[in-house]
Amino acid sequence: MKNVLKLLFLLLFGLLSAVPQSHAETKRILAVGNSFSYDAILQELLPVVRSGGDDILVGFPYKGGTTLRLHWQYITENEKIYNYYTIKDGKTSSTGAASRCFDKDIIASEPWDVVVIQTDHNYSGDYSQYFPYLDNLIAYLREHLTNKEAEFFLYMTWAYQDGSSKMLELVNKGLYQDQTDQYAKIVDCVPRAAMQSGIGVENIIPAGTAVQNGRTSYIGDAYNRDGYHLDLIHGRYTASLTWYAKIFGKSPFDVSYRPDGMSQFCADMCKTAVAKALET
Repeated sequence: MKNVLKLLFLLLFGLLSAVPQSHAETKRILAVGNSFSYDAILQELLPVVRSGGDDILVGFPYKGGTTLRLHWQYITENEKIYNYYTIKDGKTSSTGAASRCFDKDIIASEPWDVVVIQTDHNYSGDYSQYFPYLDNLIAYLREHLTNKEAEFFLYMTWAYQDGSSKMLELVNKGLYQDQTDQYAKIVDCVPRAAMQSGIGVENIIPAGTAVQNGRTSYIGDAYNRDGYHLDLIHGRYTASLTWYAKIFGKSPFDVSYRPDGMSQFCADMCKTAVAKALET
């Protein structure tokens, strides 16, 4: 009888050991950005993360056009200027109006695991626009975070569509010569800012490089819906894939989801663009 029970135990143990063990994670993410973060978060990030076998809780104080300098100004002046978006239990909600301050109540509302700070949009290739504002934001966030082990990431934005009115506006201001010049300056600034701020180059979310990689595909320079915000399908999908892969340490090819209307060929191209951005 003892031998029979032992055999049954060994068989059961063997069957259980053969079952793949789940490595699903739920990460609490606080995002500090503007409409470029909106592009990455509020449409595709949840289905991308869930199809990879993981989950998210997101807090996102949103104000369009907000730069690092303006975030710091709005915080120090206690301005009720943010529409606070949350993604929780698979549902997206918001305050519905610019009625919240980006205050310690938001920062302490969850034990955030991850804090993502977006580079500026127009000025992501202008190093003079990063400091002291990036350092000030990090210090303020660290002061009020309840999870003192929260990991910080720097979200790298993209160069604009060549020939677009927005690109020409920046050219006329003397910021950039064209898309190639803007991208080169972003690639120069972001790693330096990551190092100077203490975030580290290993914690850059390289959406700007993923987009630039995608522009070398059959899609070409059609990653933007208005010259600077991302296309609603392949553009936003690429940014969300980059967030997921970098924050969770997963391969974009782990993601089975693709947006409605997107071919598998296009989805694989976006994943390849992201994978190459993470490599280099």
